[in-house]
Amino acid sequence: MSLTYNGGATRGELNKLSLQIENGVANMDSKSAKEILNLQLHWISTADSKVIPIFALNTGILGIVAATAPPLDLMGIFDFGATAITAGFAFASIWFLLQTLLPNTREATDEDDHVVSSDVFFLGITSRSIIEYEDQLVELTEESLTRDIARQIHRNAEIAAAKHANVQKGTKLAMTAAGCWLVFLYLVLEVSGVNV
Repeated sequence: MSLTYNGGATRGELNKLSLQIENGVANMDSKSAKEILNLQLHWISTADSKVIPIFALNTGILGIVAATAPPLDLMGIFDFGATAITAGFAFASIWFLLQTLLPNTREATDEDDHVVSSDVFFLGITSRSIIEYEDQLVELTEESLTRDIARQIHRNAEIAAAKHANVQKGTKLAMTAAGCWLVFLYLVLEVSGVNV
């Protein structure tokens, strides 16, 4: 008996997920596991694609603050506070965006936190000589490949979750910096004598 899930989960990335049902237990094959892994990789790239516009907003805010800030001797306490707070939020946002772009790409571990060598993860592959990897790949069974891919799915899901959390923090901080920037602009224009 075969059960097929046609989710079309995200833009056709997950075309078809087939599960073989044997004795009431769903068994995942390596092809279906690869589709799930591809979905995790898609979510990672989705988080990465959100970084550039938020980074541009932050650098724009910082550039305008640097270009329009009055000299320190003309700056009042409120001007200085608005400048510092705006820059602080923008730099904090950039920090989280950098965390998004530089994930921890460690190998998957077992329940005892021991590294489990992988036949599909680039660090696991390159940690061996080409001959060792070739021999391991030839001896690979469908079950061990599926288990290896399952570990990679889990590890990539952890990376995707961390990236999306950092993007969310970076976005909130950028929006806060933008609000502070409006206060900064008001104070700068007030110091300049422009009626607002």
